[in-house]
Amino acid sequence: MAIRAVTFESGATAGGAGASTATSASKRVQGTVLAVGLTYVGSPPATSDIILRTTGQTGPARTILSLANVAADGWFDLSLPVVDADGTTPTYNATEPIQRIGIPIDDEVELFVDDANDADSVSAVLLVQD
Repeated sequence: MAIRAVTFESGATAGGAGASTATSASKRVQGTVLAVGLTYVGSPPATSDIILRTTGQTGPARTILSLANVAADGWFDLSLPVVDADGTTPTYNATEPIQRIGIPIDDEVELFVDDANDADSVSAVLLVQD
């Protein structure tokens, strides 16, 4: 199985210091998102929030990554709890949920930046396994 990089930008934020926002969407992404890399451009304040989610084109929208009060570049490895047929989360030892690495998607991905300064932006890289 191959891993490929899907990159896109938020676009410049607008709305005033500490309150600026921007939203953009990627092209359709198909596969399992294993990790997300974020690079901030400009001088985002420590109050900056990021939400990366599917747009809901092929089912309910799903949040891939949600960060509050973060303005530092970084990589974020993703996992989801495994869910039983009845919707409960099974555990190994009744304390830690069983995790599946990656988030399967077949949708556009939206990048939302909030509480930034004017003209800030974020570059996102999704590492996707086919």
